[in-house]
This record gives sequence, structure tokens and C-alpha cells, in this order.
Amino acid sequence: MNEKGQLALPAYVDELIQTLEILYKQSDKAVGFQRGAIVELLATELVCPRYKSGECSDNQSFHDEQSPYRSSQVDVAVLSRSQQKIEGYTCKMQANKIESADCTNLTALADMAERRGYRVHVGVVSFDSSELIKDKIEELPLTRSIDVYGADNFSRLRESPFEYKEYQL
Repeated sequence: MNEKGQLALPAYVDELIQTLEILYKQSDKAVGFQRGAIVELLATELVCPRYKSGECSDNQSFHDEQSPYRSSQVDVAVLSRSQQKIEGYTCKMQANKIESADCTNLTALADMAERRGYRVHVGVVSFDSSELIKDKIEELPLTRSIDVYGADNFSRLRESPFEYKEYQL
């Protein structure tokens, strides 16, 4: 409370409001890309602290030197050779933006990683509820072992997915 008895908001709230005003004054296409980037940033900030520097990044592709395999771009990607773990996440503002190619890419990544002896985890992150994301993924082909992270369970991204599997399809 301030001296007038009004709720005093932290300075970062004003900064956020100003940033959002600037964001939404742009073209619809620019707004769409930047909103998607917010989902990627959130996922990156939640996943990467579990790994060493250089093991986690955003917007990366995987390439298997022993085969012609090359993934499409993965929004949040982890390659931990020391732990023999690979994680990959596609990030969408809304579940209805998830496409078959997103799931096919994650499935191919999981298959390649397992063939190389890595423990693997792939998922979809969206601002929609995990139930909506599950419903959308179940409509698409090649969705083995794809976990879902929505507004109701984002915090699970902080935990190692290798220690739980309750949100797996």
C-alpha cells in the first residue's frame, strides 16, 4: 500500500504493461511471432537451469553424425552427453496451432535418441490447458511419448521429466 492507502504495484508491472502495449501495436504477424517467442522463453527459463551451460538452448536442430537424420528446429532443446539425456519441446501459444509436423519432428527425435542409447523426453508447451493440448495431440499421427505442459502444469518443466511420467500420452 502506498501513502494514500492504494495498492502499490511493483515497477515491473508497469514495464510489462508498456511492453505489451508496444507489442500489440505491431502487425498481427509480428504479434503472433513474438507471442510464440514468449512461450519459448518461458519453457527455456524453466528447463535450462537443470543442465550445465551449453547443454540447453532454444531454436536448435539435432543431427546424428552416424545417419542422415537431421531434426527440424526444436524450440527448446537439451543435449546432455554427460547424463545421456535429450529433451525437446515445441512451443505454441495455443493448442490449435500444434501441427502434425511438430509431433512428427519430436517423435523422430525421440526415436533417434533412443537408438543412440540416450534417455529421451519430448513435449509440447502451450498457454492453453494441458487437457486441450492432449486433445489436439491425440488428433495427430505419430504422437508417441509426447508430454503436455499447459497453463495448469507449467511448473512441471522445472522438474526432471525422467523422474515422473504422469502427463505422458
